[in-house]
Amino acid sequence: MYIHPTPSVPSAPQPGLRALPSFTEIPSGHLTFPITDDRFYPHLDRGEFAVIYLSDREPQRGELFLIAYGASDDFSGVTYRLCGTVARQVRTPEGEIEGWFARHGLYGPVWAEGPMTRDHIAAKLIGRVQGVFIPFGGEAHE
Repeated sequence: MYIHPTPSVPSAPQPGLRALPSFTEIPSGHLTFPITDDRFYPHLDRGEFAVIYLSDREPQRGELFLIAYGASDDFSGVTYRLCGTVARQVRTPEGEIEGWFARHGLYGPVWAEGPMTRDHIAAKLIGRVQGVFIPFGGEAHE
């Protein structure tokens, strides 16, 4: 039996192709958050601004969120970070549960907090990343 080899297809950059939509104005009920590193590249690039939808705080697997660390009733001293939400089965003395993690990066060894219950992580989430803010009709970084 002869098996045809899979042809190799070189991957090439695809400028302008984004997983997140671009915004030139901030919609009502949203805020922006500056991206200062490449932990969430290619979705968000250093120097861009993530558009955060404040009404969407329900954890979803694989989505990016803005999360708060500190006292949620007193915003002084609160630290805000972007995170990806991940759910995994976790063994506890009471049995297996669904544990939620806030992962602070997409690739390689990254810092993650968890496991947390769904209610606990939802209380810490400020909103879901809905897009990228491109001010003054400019272009996203590529």
